[in-house]
Amino acid sequence: MTDLYTPHAPEAERAVLGACLVVAGTAGRLGLAPEDFFDLRHRAIWTALTALAESGAPVEVASLERQLADAGKLAAVGGLAALSELAIAAAMPVAVDHYAGVLRDKRVARDVQRALGAALEDIARGRLGGEDAVRAAEERIGMLRAPARARTALTVRAAAVAATESMVREMSAAEQGRGPPPRIPTGLATLDARIGGGLGRGQWTVVAARPGGGKTAFLMQVLRCAPVPGVVYAYEEASDLIWRELATATKISAADIAGRRFGSGKQLGEVVRAARELPDHVRVVGARGMTAADNARHARRHVA
Repeated sequence: MTDLYTPHAPEAERAVLGACLVVAGTAGRLGLAPEDFFDLRHRAIWTALTALAESGAPVEVASLERQLADAGKLAAVGGLAALSELAIAAAMPVAVDHYAGVLRDKRVARDVQRALGAALEDIARGRLGGEDAVRAAEERIGMLRAPARARTALTVRAAAVAATESMVREMSAAEQGRGPPPRIPTGLATLDARIGGGLGRGQWTVVAARPGGGKTAFLMQVLRCAPVPGVVYAYEEASDLIWRELATATKISAADIAGRRFGSGKQLGEVVRAARELPDHVRVVGARGMTAADNARHARRHVA
C-alpha cells in the first residue's frame, strides 16, 4: 500500500520533532512511541531524542547529531541539514500537544487499516469465511482498544523489579499470617496444578488463541467455577455468547438455538433446562465501543 493511502501526517511529525529540539523537556513528557511516527526517518530521530532525554543530556541539534552518528543513522535521516530543518519547522509550545494527538490518531488509523487488511487477506485466500471471518475481524479491532500503557513493553530490569517486589509483598503477608490472596480455580485440575492453584486475583491474565480456539469457552468455564461474581465484556453480540453457552451445555448447535430450529420438543426442553442452570453470578455486558479502561471502571462499580 502506498504512502498516499496510508494515514499519516508528515507536517505534524516534523512539528513535534522540531519542538523537542527547541523547547526543553518536550521529548520526555509527550509519551509518544516510535510507531506513532509513520516516516522511518522520523522514527529514528524520535528514538535518538528520547534516548538523549532519558540520559539527562541536553536535547538540541548538536547532541542529536552526535547521537544519530554514534548509532550509524545520521546519513539515513538526512544528515545535519535535515535536523536543522526540523528545528525551523518546530510547533509553537501551545500547539505541540495537539500535534502529538494527531500522531496518535494516525497511528490508530494505520493499526485499524492493517488489521482489516489482514482480515481481508484471510477471506481472499479462503482461510476464513462466514461468521469466523466476522469474528476474526472483530478480534483484531478489539485488540487495538487496549490502552497504550498496556501495550508498552517493560524493560527486563523493570519487569524483574516488579516481580521481586511482588514476592516481597507475598512473603511479608505470609510472615504476618495473612498469606497470599486465594487464587481462582479454573475448574481444570491439571491446569490449576500447573499454575499454583488457579488464576491470580488482582492480575491481568491473557488467554490467546486463533479464532475458534476455545478462548470464550475456557473463560466461561472459569467463571462458572469461580467463587466470586464475574462479568463478561462481549465485543460480539451478547446473545451470541449466550447461544454458545447453551450449545455447550446441550450439544445442540448455537446456530440452531439462535434460529429456533429444534428437532423436537425434547430439544427445546433441554435448552430451557440448560438456561436455568447457567451461573447466576456471571453477567454479560455488550462492550462494543468500550476500552479496557472502560471495562475496568464498570467492573469496579458493578461487581461486588
